[in-house]
Amino acid sequence: MNDNTIDFVMNKARVLETVYALSALRTYHRDAPRPLGRDEAPALMKLMEAAAANVMAELLPHVADADIRGADSLTLTLRVPRGVTVTPSQQIVMGVKLEEAVALGVLELSFDAVCPVASAEASRGSIAAARAVAAPLDILPAGTRLAPGL
Repeated sequence: MNDNTIDFVMNKARVLETVYALSALRTYHRDAPRPLGRDEAPALMKLMEAAAANVMAELLPHVADADIRGADSLTLTLRVPRGVTVTPSQQIVMGVKLEEAVALGVLELSFDAVCPVASAEASRGSIAAARAVAAPLDILPAGTRLAPGL
């Protein structure tokens, strides 16, 4: 990270583990499709790229650089606006929410044809997680004053 960017690296295998866990819990607690598992990993990896692109589109005003085609990882560099400070704790939370957003995006795409309700729910969760990533970057810098009529 330099003074005005934050770098995130998401391990694809770890994101897949989150997909498997979320899928299993949704199946266990609701009328949802059968849990996604390791047999679907190649297809889920392709969906992960699309899900990551969707999450990055939600964060687009802040995206400085990204790579969704890495063999083992997804990378994202976010711009930090001048005057905004992101603490190390916030960066940790942002990284966790970024993984969550991508995993939920994979579920959204996976469930789209077989369970539109589960897909829509995953979509809402993915967008909410992406917005949580953007929240620390959307804070007005200290000392900023809004002037009416400008």
